[in-house]
Amino acid sequence: MLTDWHLGEVVTPSEAGGYACNTSVAEQRVQATIDRMIELTRHAFADLEYPGIICALGGDMASGGIHPELAESDEMGVIVSAIAARDLIINSIAQLTACSTAHGSCLKVKT
Repeated sequence: MLTDWHLGEVVTPSEAGGYACNTSVAEQRVQATIDRMIELTRHAFADLEYPGIICALGGDMASGGIHPELAESDEMGVIVSAIAARDLIINSIAQLTACSTAHGSCLKVKT
């Protein structure tokens, strides 16, 4: 499952108990997740027969400045964040498809 990237949002260690995040960090974490998924399909699941990978997409992929304080501190605007999220999703699914059949699924949670 790929979810909660919050692309564009900037979190400093002082705000989150030592945890930090920005678009560069989020992109690195997404790539690490994809690399681990590929590693599993090539090694841990190498002897198994399965029809492909289901890559579920959750929400909060882009920050979008939904709160006033985020609009001031985000490193990119809503449109740029959404485009960056789209591009990262496309790239992630393309990488998964290169090693297996990938099926995408978006989750929509009604709140």
